[in-house]
Amino acid sequence: MSKLTSAQSLSMCYTVTVGWISQHNNIPSDQVDTSSKFEDFGVSGGAYLQCCNEIIATLNRASGKTMTLSGAWRVQHMDDVILDFIGALSDQLLASPDAPVAIKAADFAINQGKS
Repeated sequence: MSKLTSAQSLSMCYTVTVGWISQHNNIPSDQVDTSSKFEDFGVSGGAYLQCCNEIIATLNRASGKTMTLSGAWRVQHMDDVILDFIGALSDQLLASPDAPVAIKAADFAINQGKS
């Protein structure tokens, strides 16, 4: 199974996070100022927690990882500027284990279904 690189992880986290903000604020992605905080886009409290949940789900589907973010991690990064949040998120994604189905799919592909 090919390992997710740091650059790939960062790119995925950037795309998903900026895309989420863009979609929920009805603005183009290129207008999301990543030096701003989530609260500058009306994302605080419960909306921030929902944002994290949706971003995690999207990243896990896209990466084949099983990333989770603890409550402490979420609180620690709630007031980050978007770009810092993306960097911390990327670190978490890289450290996350592969999903069992991703491991099985990779094994199947490598072995072409041979047991």
